[in-house]
Amino acid sequence: GVLSENVLDDGHRLVTFHGILQYDSFPMARIIRDLLKLGEEAMASPVEIEFAIELSSHTFTLLQIRPMAIEGEDEEVRISDAERQHALFYARKVIGGGLLHDIHDLVVIDEARFERSAMASMALELEKLTKEMEGRPFILAAYGRIGSSDSWLGIPVVWGQIAGCRALIELEHGGLDVDPSQGAHFFQNLTSLGSVALTVSEGDYHPELLKDVPPVSRTSHFLHYRFTEELVVKVDARRGEAVVVLP
Repeated sequence: GVLSENVLDDGHRLVTFHGILQYDSFPMARIIRDLLKLGEEAMASPVEIEFAIELSSHTFTLLQIRPMAIEGEDEEVRISDAERQHALFYARKVIGGGLLHDIHDLVVIDEARFERSAMASMALELEKLTKEMEGRPFILAAYGRIGSSDSWLGIPVVWGQIAGCRALIELEHGGLDVDPSQGAHFFQNLTSLGSVALTVSEGDYHPELLKDVPPVSRTSHFLHYRFTEELVVKVDARRGEAVVVLP
């Protein structure tokens, strides 16, 4: 086919930046080039940006900037059938990838005490647990949309309250008809820092594997486990699957 700039021609309409770039009616390319350069220098890695342009006023607005590279996405990860079979968590939706090491702590929602109306207070509980771990990396698994601004859909936690989380796991729950957060800014920002995000279906979480493991601490809604040996965390970004296996 032929791409024409004549709006009177027949055919499907296509919106592009061609006119702006070719005729330089607005210095968009130069602004983006400078922002990408400044961002890479500041963050020591390639960056991606979101922006908006108001052409009538010639206004460029930077909406968001974050590191582009996600550690481990290109790493080859092999998950065995045995690991799938014996996994505490098996995920079929993942963001990020690679092998995660030196994780000995696990924070999971207490199924018996889960209350949808208590989501807001759960954020404060997670903040308390994070402080108690004093920078130790950990895995967090909870119901609903973690990081949601709506406490009826999930825990309205902010990144500072769970700093140190290396694997964030959203567990599906029969009483919560909620879409997973993957693709949301909260998850994208988390994975840009080297963490991974997983969505686990009800049948792919096996809490019975923890029944003989005593928690080192608990809050009103969470159980905190600590293991002498590191947890096995494998995320295959190419195949879109992940496992967390107890040591």
